[in-house]
Amino acid sequence: MKVYQRGFTLIELMIVVAIVGILMAISVPLYQDYVKSTQVRRAQAELSAYKASVEVAISKGVSSIANSDLGYNQSSLLQPVVSEIVTYSPTGELVMSVTMGGNASASLVGVVISLERAADGVWTCTVDGSAASGWRDAYLPLGCN
Repeated sequence: MKVYQRGFTLIELMIVVAIVGILMAISVPLYQDYVKSTQVRRAQAELSAYKASVEVAISKGVSSIANSDLGYNQSSLLQPVVSEIVTYSPTGELVMSVTMGGNASASLVGVVISLERAADGVWTCTVDGSAASGWRDAYLPLGCN
């Protein structure tokens, strides 16, 4: 009569726990970096959505552009806006700028995202992460400096 072993040995269980631990040690930081990168891209995309409203206001010859003119809605990833997000000059140049905060990752608080429009209508994106504690250039959205 044969006796069959049932279950796992302690060594087998310890090996499985070690493998899971190694996988977690690698995957959790990668996932956190992905979340931070996604939050920066989302904030930049939300700001970019107002470009059309800005162009309409400029074509109407408006001398200043208020947040209400843009239909601006506060994002959960941004610090509360205390003034207008658009700084406009009579020469046609302007800057739309927001600062990350709110529900954004703690290491992204203070990142300033700016969309700048030259007088000839060309838009450029700038992200300044110098005020953020955990900023890395890997978080930059495509097309931003």
